[in-house]
Amino acid sequence: MALTPVLHRLATLAILVTYIAASPSLARDAVADWTITADRLGHGNANWRTLAIMHQAMHDAVNAAEPTYARWHPADANEPQVTSGLPRKVVAMAALAAAARRVLILLHPDDRNEIERTYARALARTPDGPAEDAGVALGEVIGKSAVRRRTNDGFGQVHLFPTSPERGGWQLAPKEFRNSSTTDIGPFLFSSAAEVPAPPPFAATDPRLRAELEQVRDIGGLQSALRTPLQSEAASYWYFQSSQRGFVYLGLALLEARAASLSLATEARIMSQLVTAMADSAILIWWEKEHFLSWRPVTAIHEEIPGVASDPDWMPMIETPPHPEYPSGHASDCFTGAMVLQATFPNLAGPVSYVAQPGRPPEGITMGMGQHSKLADSGIRAKRTYQNLAAMAEDRAESRIWAGAHFRAAVTEAKRVAQLISHRALAAVPSAPKAGRADRGLEQPKQRGEAITKRSS
Repeated sequence: MALTPVLHRLATLAILVTYIAASPSLARDAVADWTITADRLGHGNANWRTLAIMHQAMHDAVNAAEPTYARWHPADANEPQVTSGLPRKVVAMAALAAAARRVLILLHPDDRNEIERTYARALARTPDGPAEDAGVALGEVIGKSAVRRRTNDGFGQVHLFPTSPERGGWQLAPKEFRNSSTTDIGPFLFSSAAEVPAPPPFAATDPRLRAELEQVRDIGGLQSALRTPLQSEAASYWYFQSSQRGFVYLGLALLEARAASLSLATEARIMSQLVTAMADSAILIWWEKEHFLSWRPVTAIHEEIPGVASDPDWMPMIETPPHPEYPSGHASDCFTGAMVLQATFPNLAGPVSYVAQPGRPPEGITMGMGQHSKLADSGIRAKRTYQNLAAMAEDRAESRIWAGAHFRAAVTEAKRVAQLISHRALAAVPSAPKAGRADRGLEQPKQRGEAITKRSS
C-alpha cells in the first residue's frame, strides 16, 4: 500500500478513528486501537507519559505470553505463568489488551467508559476460554506493575519555570508575558540526567551568540525581508503542531502499510520504542530548559549585547513560547521521531507526509511540559510532504529560527539529545535472550531533582 494515501486518511484524529472502524486491517490491530485511545485521553494534549507506560506494558505482556523480544522490565514475583498447551497468540492478544486497560484505568479513571469500549473491541478479537482468561490475568498484573513502577517518578510535582535575574537568563517574554509549567519527572531510558550531560548555551558575552542573534533578528522578525514565503509557511505550520502526537500517528501509518508482514510482538515493540523515545524527548529537553534558564531571542534583542545595539521594537514572527529557550523542544521531538522511524524502517522511500494533528489545551490551564500545540489548526493545510524523514526534521528545526523563537544553538543541542535518545530506544528490547538468561529491565527512574543535582556537581 502506498504511504501517501495512508497518511491522507489520517488527516485528523476523527478521521483516523472512523478509518479504524471501517478498515479490516486496522480494526484487527490492537496496538493501533489502544494507541489512539490513549492519545484521545490527552484531550488534545500530547499524552506522552501515559503512552510510554502503556506501550511498555503492552510489549511486556505480549512477550511474557509469547517470548519474542526482551522485556522492558523483568517479571514481578506475582506474575502468573502461562500454562503449557494454551495457544500463545491468543494469550498474547488478551494480555496486551488487559495490560493496556489496566494502565489507562489507573492513569485516567475519569475516562473509564471509553477505555472499556476499547477493551471490549480487543477481547472480541480473541476466542473465549482458558487462553483468553490466562492472558487477562497476566496482563492485569503487568499493567499494574507498569503504573506502580512510575508512581514516584516526579510527574505530579508540577511548578512554574523560575525566572532568572542573570544577564542572559530567562524572563517572561512580550507580548503576553506568560509562564508555563514543568515537572520533576525522571526519564524512561536513562537513570538520570547525569547520563546526558549538556553543553550550556552561549553566554551573553560570547561572540557566537552575536552571530546567532543577528541571524534570528534578520530572518525571524515579524517583518523580515530575508524570510521567504515558504519559510514563513513552514514556521507557521510547525508552530501549531505537536510532533509528540504527529509522529505517533506517522508510526501507526507506517505499521498499517506493512501490517501483513508484521507480528503482534513486532508492532508492540516498534510502538513502545517510538513512544518511549518521544516521552524522553519531552523530559530531557525540559530538564535542560529549567537547568539553564536561557533567554529567548526577543529578550536578547531588546537588550544590548556586545557588538549589537538593542532593538526594543523588534518582535518575532510567532508569539514567543512561554518557557526558556534552550534547547528546542519542537526540534528535539521531530528529530527523535524521525530518527527512530528511519532506523526502524531503513528501506522507507519518500515522499513522506506529516499530517497535522488537531486539538487545543483545555481552557483555564497553564500550558505544560512537552505541550507545543496552541490552537486546533495552523490554518494553512493538513499536511506537509518531504523527500524523507530527515528533511522533515530539518525543516521543523529550521522553522524555529525562521519564526524568531530560537537561536541555532538550541536546535543543534536538540538534535544531539535526539540522537542519544533514539540510540538508547532502538537498543532496548532486542530479540529475546536465550533460555536461562534473565530479562534485563531498566533501572528504576530517579526524580528530576536528583538528576539535576548530579549534573550540577
